Amino acid sequence: MKLYEINQEIERLTNVVEYDPERAAFIDTDTGEILTEEELDGLFEQLQMDKHEILTWLAKEVLNLRADIDAYKAEEKRLKDRRVRLEKKAERFLGIIDRECNGETTDFGVATMKYITTHPVEIENEAAALSYLGQTHPECLKVTTEISKTEVKKLIQKGWAIPGIELLDKRSGSLK
Repeated sequence: MKLYEINQEIERLTNVVEYDPERAAFIDTDTGEILTEEELDGLFEQLQMDKHEILTWLAKEVLNLRADIDAYKAEEKRLKDRRVRLEKKAERFLGIIDRECNGETTDFGVATMKYITTHPVEIENEAAALSYLGQTHPECLKVTTEISKTEVKKLIQKGWAIPGIELLDKRSGSLK
């Protein structure tokens, strides 16, 4: 019997069984069955025992699942720690390669160290830049208080000098 069936049967017995004082017995109004007090108590006791067994099984399952979850969490942490160590090691080795290549493209046969130059926009004084761009180049503002670095970069590349903003030269290397 399933848990919901046990609960339904307990509710059914509670609702449909009535005491008949003339017979000094209980009558199941659905089936017409006549039950003594001991028989009715026995039915409830059996249903409670079945319910207890199901709930005990469910409790054991929850405990087992929690143990599995804890084990998975521990394994995830162990793997994450290992990944982080490997990432740091790879960064350290790449730093050595970068230092030794000194910005020159180098082919190692199994991999090539290449360099690209980027020109990110560095905002040093946002208030001054916002004021200037708001008056002279509003198209460079995404909203009235946010600078569009893409638009500002275009202006700087055209020769405009914008207070509070500088175009940097950065190099980044990649190993493939």
